[in-house]
Amino acid sequence: MNKILFIEPDEKLAAEFQNIMEPEEFEVNSADSMEEAQNLLESYSPQGVIFEARLPESGSISRLKQLRESSPAQDIFFIALSEESDVNKRVNLIESGVDDYIQKPFEVEELLFRIRMLLRERKNFIENGPVKFYGFNGLLSEMNVIDLIQTLELGKKSGVIVLNRGAIEGKIFIKDGVVWDAAVGPFKGEPALYQLVLWMDGNFSVTFQKIHQEQGIFSPVQEVIQRSIQLIDEKERLLAHLPSIYTIFEQVRDLFPDELYEVTNEILSHVDDVHTLQDILDETTLDELDALREIIRLYQLGVLRESVSYRLSVQQEPSSAEQNPEVEQDLESTLISRTFDAIQNFFNQMAASEIRQSDKDEYETVSKENGIVFSRKLALSRSELQFIKHKLL
Repeated sequence: MNKILFIEPDEKLAAEFQNIMEPEEFEVNSADSMEEAQNLLESYSPQGVIFEARLPESGSISRLKQLRESSPAQDIFFIALSEESDVNKRVNLIESGVDDYIQKPFEVEELLFRIRMLLRERKNFIENGPVKFYGFNGLLSEMNVIDLIQTLELGKKSGVIVLNRGAIEGKIFIKDGVVWDAAVGPFKGEPALYQLVLWMDGNFSVTFQKIHQEQGIFSPVQEVIQRSIQLIDEKERLLAHLPSIYTIFEQVRDLFPDELYEVTNEILSHVDDVHTLQDILDETTLDELDALREIIRLYQLGVLRESVSYRLSVQQEPSSAEQNPEVEQDLESTLISRTFDAIQNFFNQMAASEIRQSDKDEYETVSKENGIVFSRKLALSRSELQFIKHKLL
């Protein structure tokens, strides 16, 4: 069982922490001060130390450095907890040897994830020998890309900021506090940097190291930050025209030739009743803001709509359809309305279009016993077709 040393003068809080960690197979011992913690390091031999950065003693950088550099503590991790988001304090703690910094309030799952990640690093340290790592990691929801750039600029540091969102990884290189280069997917230099500053969720890891690669970004840091803020504002403005970033879209009709743009097929290739809006932005090779503009256009044209399966998952709590028939009735009304809106939209566009002689074959009608069929197909979504089939059977 892994051992954690928790530095906390409040016995009640220390007991609560122990009750949280023990069911997760962590043994916890508490110390009420840095001095007591130093005495316990050798006798208790923990794998990690977690402490509240609000402790009066923890404000002493020299004291924390002394604890970190003591012989028993050289191969264990240190995690600081704090309600403060002050960048200067984070820099001071990082320089003192803290491996991770978690801003309060936080979810227990997040703390457990950080601990287990640091334990894996410790295991590699023991099995493969010392691998020097100087840096910190965390969540972009706590500390965004602009904060990270400013943190390294403040200390005139050199290092690599590695960003992960889903399966996508991006890197920003900082040299002596200057934004030096960036890379993500097909983008390099400034285009890559301005894609990455738009990431508001995901994980980050900062490693302090020397930068040897050629410079790819030449704008001053303040200009980079100002431009980044403008792009973030633009993204927020665009997102206001769309539903949630986790919406799943479906294509509900074909496009007419004059509606097709160069980027349209790139967006539609990711629309499959499975990918969320965030997934589409992650996987497209387009600039994120250009992708959003095209998605908005297709959404406003009625080409894209929220998938019915997504709407159902949002509207329906567990067993709510059975407990509340109004939910199912509302969904049914939505499907009927959407289906006939699509049909009406199709015929309206047909009537409004001037049929050129060259297009005559495309719109030519064929008489059949059960009605008239247009050779141009009317596109209905999979969910709408399943609904119609269910009603007809």
